[in-house]
Amino acid sequence: MDWILLNAAAKGDIHILNLITFNQSEVAKRTPQNNNVLHIAAKHQRLDFAASILKLFPSLLLTENNNGDTPLHVAASVGSFEVSKLLVNSANQVTSDIENKGITDTRKQLLRSTNKQNDTALNVALKNGHIDVAKFFVEEDTRLLYMANSNGVSPLYLAVERGLFNIAANILEVSPFVSCKGPKGMNALHAAVDSDSIRTSFLIKLMEKRPEMITAVDTVGWTPLHYSVWLGKTEITRLLLQHDSSAAYISDKEGQCPLHLAASTGQIDAYRELVRSCPYVWELVDGKGRTSLHSAVISGQTGIIHCILEFPEISLHLLNESDVDGNTPLHQSVIHKCYSILLLLLRNKRVDKHLMNHNHFTAAELFYSQNQEISFKVAMAYYALQRYYKQPSQQQNIETKKKQDKADRKESSGVNDGAMYEVHLLVAVLVATVAFAAAFQLPGGYKHDGTPALMDEPAFKCFLECI
Repeated sequence: MDWILLNAAAKGDIHILNLITFNQSEVAKRTPQNNNVLHIAAKHQRLDFAASILKLFPSLLLTENNNGDTPLHVAASVGSFEVSKLLVNSANQVTSDIENKGITDTRKQLLRSTNKQNDTALNVALKNGHIDVAKFFVEEDTRLLYMANSNGVSPLYLAVERGLFNIAANILEVSPFVSCKGPKGMNALHAAVDSDSIRTSFLIKLMEKRPEMITAVDTVGWTPLHYSVWLGKTEITRLLLQHDSSAAYISDKEGQCPLHLAASTGQIDAYRELVRSCPYVWELVDGKGRTSLHSAVISGQTGIIHCILEFPEISLHLLNESDVDGNTPLHQSVIHKCYSILLLLLRNKRVDKHLMNHNHFTAAELFYSQNQEISFKVAMAYYALQRYYKQPSQQQNIETKKKQDKADRKESSGVNDGAMYEVHLLVAVLVATVAFAAAFQLPGGYKHDGTPALMDEPAFKCFLECI
């Protein structure tokens, strides 16, 4: 293959065009990726060469390489403003055989041409962060702002996702009702919330121009508020609630509202913001009938539980709520072996320790029915349950014994293991007794809501870790 013309395009050697007369077949030569001479000139930002070759062969303008990229896509990818401007302004010089195909405005046809990813040159410029080139394309054809690519991504979403907030703001000014779509049902506000460099001023502008995005959900049912809570962005959470607090009552496909996410991830500030801004949002339950307190217990988020106890009305409603299986937060603390939370709930006088789940187990009976590993925490839990409950009923002892016997048959040591378990448990309980007394008679006493008076003191937190 004769590479003379392609090499000249890469170097920008326009003199070769004056020295040699090229026929159509030579100009039509391509690289292995099917790039022609104009693609190469655009890639290397050879403005003069591109202008000269276009005068000779204007039909090269709309040709595509293996990826479906026109020379304009290539110019946009490298951020060449001058070459991009040349190509757009040269669009009306396209030969008559192209015009005969029904194209009445080749300028718009070039700008709206898409590659195999269904990206226009505008999308390519945005993906590569070339703001000046992108602004030029927007000024030339605002219709581009309504075109999403194969992944459902619009130019506005791309701009926000890439942190190009200046051009994103420009897009909103030029055409406020452009497409804001992103992948998997997300929108530009989802992208803004997810951004690590989002500007508060832009976020406010985005919500004011397109308020419907605040309550829009993606394919998993998450609103932007779900994401802001999940990511721990309290300031953004506050802004979203100020503009439309109804988003707090929207549940995802698993029935989880933003409050559940705040509880399960330990986002205390977000939890406080939600319950203060959204009346009765704490009444929401997920698909399994679980409240935000259930979520906190299951995830072991002690801080959230203390936070809930700060609100008497909320804690009164949540402390004894049962899920679809009849399990209260106290039951869940046993099921998930969160023994520090079990102790915390047992100490609270408003917790009904005698509620049964749908299997007719109290939290204590549930604990006794489980095979527990010997540990200090288990011993503490055992001692605490002994304090608040009477000994297991004879019926419960029989049921527990049957389960234990079945498990013991799988072990080679059988009865001896069970006896050794009792010995170890007894020793552990004796050791735990003193620590338990300390746990239930905390220094400083308790507030009226049942929380420790010295809860915020560093030394007190250290004390809790030790016990």
